[in-house]
Amino acid sequence: MKRSLAWIVLLLVTTLGAAAQETQKPRSGWSVIPLPTVSYTSDNGWQFGALAELYYYGPGRCRYPEYDHTFYFDIGISTKGNRYGFVSYDSDKLIPGLRLSTSVIYQSHKSYPFMGFNGFASPYSEALYYTNDEKGKQIPSGFYQMHKNMLRFFFDLKGDILPNFKWAAGLHFWGIWVQDTDWPMAGASLLHRYVNAGLVSEDEAKGGRHAELVAGVLYDTRDSEATTKRGIWAEAFLYGSPDVFHGRNSYLNLALHFRHYIPIVPEKLTFAYHLAYQGTLAGEMPFYLLSNIAGLQLRQVDSDGLGSYTSLRGLLYNRILGQGYAWSNIELRWFIVDFKLLGIDWGIAVNPLVDLGMVVQPYRLEAMRTSMDTDLYNGGGWAWSGDKLHTAYGVGAKLTVDTNFVVSAEYARPVLASDGTGGLNVGVGYIF
Repeated sequence: MKRSLAWIVLLLVTTLGAAAQETQKPRSGWSVIPLPTVSYTSDNGWQFGALAELYYYGPGRCRYPEYDHTFYFDIGISTKGNRYGFVSYDSDKLIPGLRLSTSVIYQSHKSYPFMGFNGFASPYSEALYYTNDEKGKQIPSGFYQMHKNMLRFFFDLKGDILPNFKWAAGLHFWGIWVQDTDWPMAGASLLHRYVNAGLVSEDEAKGGRHAELVAGVLYDTRDSEATTKRGIWAEAFLYGSPDVFHGRNSYLNLALHFRHYIPIVPEKLTFAYHLAYQGTLAGEMPFYLLSNIAGLQLRQVDSDGLGSYTSLRGLLYNRILGQGYAWSNIELRWFIVDFKLLGIDWGIAVNPLVDLGMVVQPYRLEAMRTSMDTDLYNGGGWAWSGDKLHTAYGVGAKLTVDTNFVVSAEYARPVLASDGTGGLNVGVGYIF
């Protein structure tokens, strides 16, 4: 795994060097960074794709490192058959006085994890996670998996209230289609067992469409959005859907985020932490939306958790599924060196990290209690006494190009074996 990581980082640095040479040419305020991507995770296998990030800084780049417009394009496919495409646009110049952020995502995930409800109430079993092929070789099974196709559209606006204090509103559309994975397994998948136990209806188990409204406020004093070294970034917002398409899953949720970046050594060492909560105030979300980590602006292809590189790094993907979560990400960001090469600003940093979180609002608990006698886990540990903290620790490395583009590699592992054996992610950007 370490050799794979070294090879991936070498490829990224080489490609970025070529891109940097291209950006030396006259560009009338444009910065273009194309990048072939290669990564490996236990969930997706080897993943190959390409991304491009385009920044327009205005005449003479007079606002640099702030930008007038940015476009982001990302496509990829994995050896496990997962595919995605992502297009986003962000600007505070297109509409005077407002910041517009919009994005479209399509994902076809043949091995999307479904680990059960309410954290430790749903035990993880390696014996169920793996099976043997016709040659007797151990391979991942489909017990904890489903095939999920998803189309999402986000349209968000922000405007000023006071200095550093803004309002935000948006319209989000979800289209999700769920079916059985074609991964091999012995017997029914966990999702099928949930359907048979009455925890998920047959109609809900197929997915659905939802138009979601979002409204809230945010406070932002960060010195930089991409490589933050000081400041506060806080959000509080409501999001909900009247479910005009199905009439079975209307909901209203609350999300709170507080991110604080405290410089210990100015420009060199920063202590950063993120405190977060999201939960339901009224109604009930469908099970297939519970894993979404809500935000006022979508910044990446994946926004799932708890568990994954976007929420609790090192934990099994979607290990914790509930109606309400509380979690935290803690990092020590050491900005080792900044330098100029080929006319481009570069930077290298590392970030030791600790992540922790838990279910604070259980999902369909009464239905789980009345289903205790069903054979959901082949007789394994069906109980609820409240979730416990799920904790992971690790380290990351960052390569910054042209100030706003950050290549990231992070490895983390959980404290408890019931949360998995750890995970590596090579991607773009800081987690917060």
